[in-house]
Amino acid sequence: MNPISKQRLVGSLLLMGLAVVFWPIIFVQPIVNRPINLSAAPAPPVIDASPLAGPQSPRAKLEPLLIEPKFDEGPQIEADENTHLADTEENSRSLDERLTRLPNVRTFELPSAESKAPAAVELNAEGLPNSWVLQVAAVKSRQRATQLVKALQAKGYEAFSRKVTRGDLTLWRIQIGPKLEQAKLVNLKPTIDELFEVNATILRYGQQ
Repeated sequence: MNPISKQRLVGSLLLMGLAVVFWPIIFVQPIVNRPINLSAAPAPPVIDASPLAGPQSPRAKLEPLLIEPKFDEGPQIEADENTHLADTEENSRSLDERLTRLPNVRTFELPSAESKAPAAVELNAEGLPNSWVLQVAAVKSRQRATQLVKALQAKGYEAFSRKVTRGDLTLWRIQIGPKLEQAKLVNLKPTIDELFEVNATILRYGQQ
């Protein structure tokens, strides 16, 4: 058999093989005998809509452990008397004029040479550090207290007011601080005494 005849025979066999393979795929429609079963959708999950219990506050457990600070009211009452300002228009106007001469707080906080190490921070009976305030005034008017606090804060002082009621008397105390070191308040006291015309008093912070 010549080579041409062999090639034709091989090509014919190859075409027949391809026809056997692809004829069912192209021209024969598949027959599906397996039935299609559709199952029912699963039931939706049950959601518990009952309200959740609120968080338990530890307040009841912690309150018995808290130690209420104990203050001696004597020094505070004396400070109120030493720093009480007459509630008159003339006195308020005069004080406002004098406050314009109050130096900026940086004047009293300039670093200075120390010949010895600073004193250790004093601790109270509860083991907490004591801090101190300088009471500069006690007035009967909330508005006046707010004005004085703003005037001091404008100069950089950490001033605040605190309302106190003792019997039929209501006062607003104007204080500067708190400071861990009394020395900073001691240096400021003479200037406050002169401008406010009071006897400013250094008190332990939190004094009532």
